[in-house]
Order: sequence, then C-alpha cells, then structure tokens
Amino acid sequence: MMTKLSFAFGIAFFVVVAVVFLAAFAETPTLTVQGTIIDNMCAGHAGKDLEGFIKTHTKECALMPACVASGYSISSEGKLYKLDALSNTKVEAFLRQDGNMLEVTVVGRKNGELLEVISIENRK
Repeated sequence: MMTKLSFAFGIAFFVVVAVVFLAAFAETPTLTVQGTIIDNMCAGHAGKDLEGFIKTHTKECALMPACVASGYSISSEGKLYKLDALSNTKVEAFLRQDGNMLEVTVVGRKNGELLEVISIENRK
C-alpha cells in the first residue's frame, strides 16, 4: 500500500513540476509597436507634453552620453514603452547607423513592465 501511495505522490509531484516549468518558460506573445524613440532623460523632462516634445527631439540629442546612459523608451499613441537593458543597447546601435531615424517599428515582447526588443526598423 505504501509503495502505491508513494508512486502516486511521485507522479503528482512530477505533473506539478512539469506544469510550473512549462508556465514559466512559455513563450510570451510578441507585439508590434509603431512609435518614436525617446531617451528616458528627455522623456522625464518633457513632462505632460511628451507628444509635443517628441516633435522637436532630435536623434543627435538621443545619442548624447547622458541620454544614452538613461536608456530608451518607445512613445506610441500616448503610451511609453520603457526598454530593458539589452534593448537599450540595440536601440543605441540602431541610432548610430546612418539613415536610421527616431520613428520606428519595433517588434518586442513584454518582460514585466519593460519591453524587450526583438527587431527594430525605420517606420515606413
């Protein structure tokens, strides 16, 4: 009897661990965001008129050392998507390439409150 009970608990434990493992590593759906890159320092200074500020914000400003250090966000339809650390590096590299602009299309994945950039390209 004890062996059957132990076996049943073992199976139940395995099932619970498998479900938790699969849930933890399940693929988070991607989202596509069309918007404008803004560094977090400037976004903070813009206050309530972020959309107005973005119209005058330049790529050169976004690449200034203090702006790069503050990290980046994507502003889209009144929402600010703050990027994770690896994505900040991707955005900086993107902006340093000739011809790339602040207006972008980003495919990403939500990672808590942050957006993880999978791909980034100039908005068409």
